[in-house]
Amino acid sequence: MPYKLICKALRYLHQNKLMVMDLKPENILFESKTGVLVKLIDFNLARTSLGKGTVPILGQPLPSAVESDPMEVLGTSYYIAPEVL
Repeated sequence: MPYKLICKALRYLHQNKLMVMDLKPENILFESKTGVLVKLIDFNLARTSLGKGTVPILGQPLPSAVESDPMEVLGTSYYIAPEVL
């Protein structure tokens, strides 16, 4: 089931202190129609809970969620809950 693979991918990212702030259907790729392999893409709005520095699984620095403005709304407005906007 593809949704289980998406959940596994998110779990892996969260275990590595990476938060995807723009998860939407356009950012989920399926390698085949059977959904055997799922890839999450577009980490431009991703945040880390590690503080400043390089995220090991990406190999590049990301903004820290700890140091970000808590009132900053991240994501595509069409997919954000109305009460957040």
